[in-house]
Amino acid sequence: MLDLASMGECMTQMNAVQTGPLRSVSLFEKHAAGSEPNITIDLSRFGYRSGFISHVGDDEFGKFILRRLWWML
Repeated sequence: MLDLASMGECMTQMNAVQTGPLRSVSLFEKHAAGSEPNITIDLSRFGYRSGFISHVGDDEFGKFILRRLWWML
């Protein structure tokens, strides 16, 4: 039995690593983001049994999110 089950969206956050208008930026860092997965992961680190329900695309962004969230557990 889980202590918490959350449901929400995962996102790929792209941060510019150069200054200036976004239209002229060509280098970015990518991060897995979303408040629901972050809270679920944090609670599991505090010892709560938590689960997360979501859906990601079958593309490189979705594969990145799955790999990143799995590593964070």
